[in-house]
Parts: sequence; C-alpha cells; structure tokens
Amino acid sequence: MKKATLFSGIVCAMASVGLCISESQAEVSVKSGKTLTLTGDSFGDAVEVLGIGPNQVSVSVNGGAAVVYGEVQNIKIDMKKGFDVVGIADLEISGNLEVNTGGDLGDTLIIENSLVNGNATFKGSSDSVMDGCNVGKTLTVEAGLPFDIDGDGVTMLVNDAVVTGKATLKGSAQSIDLLQTTNNFVANDLSISLGGGADAVAIDGNIIGRNLTLDGGSGTDILLSGLNLFGGKISVKGFELLF
Repeated sequence: MKKATLFSGIVCAMASVGLCISESQAEVSVKSGKTLTLTGDSFGDAVEVLGIGPNQVSVSVNGGAAVVYGEVQNIKIDMKKGFDVVGIADLEISGNLEVNTGGDLGDTLIIENSLVNGNATFKGSSDSVMDGCNVGKTLTVEAGLPFDIDGDGVTMLVNDAVVTGKATLKGSAQSIDLLQTTNNFVANDLSISLGGGADAVAIDGNIIGRNLTLDGGSGTDILLSGLNLFGGKISVKGFELLF
C-alpha cells in the first residue's frame, strides 16, 4: 500500500494502548469462496487485504502471516465491535465490496488503487480514506462516529475515484463531519448529506454526469466549493457559510 506507513502507524498506535489484540488471540473469522467473508469480534482488530491479481487477494489479520485466496468475486467485511482498522489496496474483483468497520469511535478504513466492478459500500468508520479507486456500479460511504485519526484534516476523503453509477456520501447523525471529495468522476448522480453538528464539506475538481445534491443538515455547516462540472441540476441546502 502507498499508505502502508499510515496503516502500520495506526495499528502500532492501537497496540501501544492495548486496543489491538495479538494474532494468537484474534477472532476474525474468514470464510472463503466466491464471496470472501471476514467477521470480527468485540476487540480491536487490524485487517489488511491486498490484491495480487484479478479476483485474487492476500489477507493478513493483526500483523499475522498473509493467506492467499483465489476466485474471489465479492468481499464482505464486518468488523463488529472494538477499535478496528481495515486496509485495502490494489484490489480487482468482478463483484461487490462491502466493509462495515463497526461504528465505534476510532474505526478506520483505508482503500486505494482498487477496482470493484460491482457495488462498493463502506459503513461505520470514524475516518475513511478512498484514493484512486474505480467502482463499476454504485458507491456508498456512510460515516460512523467521526474522528480525524490520520491527522489529514478530514474524516471522510474520496479522491481520484471513477464511479460508473451513483455516488452517495453520508455523514454522521450528530457529530462533526469533515468531508472532502476531489478530482472524482461520477457518471450518474452525486449526493452528499450531513446530519447534526457543525460540519464542513470541501468539493473541488469533480465531474458529475448528472445531478449534484448537497445537504448540510442541521447545525452551522460550511461548504467550500471549487470548480466542479455537472451535467444535470444542482441542489444546495443547509449550509450557513459558503466559500
């Protein structure tokens, strides 16, 4: 992973404060097949999934030895409770990718340079980074309890993505969300919605094939907009400060 240092740093920080258990104690179950399923436990766990070819991946749990799985069309990851970290890179699958980090404060998702030919759905992360990914159908990202784990100033980053279908980005219900979407191509609609709290959205350099919808929700919200191109209608509401 290009962000391997970030992934390792977060995992090391987890271990230093007792939030990540050892490989021998790990209870992340793995069920192989056309759908590769990883299910976490009530402890903090770190999972790294690396693509090694079309529909082929290697999986490492809590720093343990990597195990290779072939003929993987879909991946479903449900980390359950605990401070969890999921890192995904260089993935190429013909089906769907679904990741739920659990919704606890501190849960982190990092995905980069990956191709998902089906739907991509990410839920429950305090901090999510999606960089350089292609999605063949729809993209859905829903925040957990937001917290800037990696110190980049945002709690949800979608950058350099290509989405053939619709893209939906949803903030948390009440906490402060810091969302950035830059240099993406979305062939269909892009919808960004936030809940309560003083939230901020930065949107710049995107090409949206159809409609753009931005909803700041309640609270005092900030919208920072650069140059974006869209082929349909634009709807903006719920933002008190516009730049």
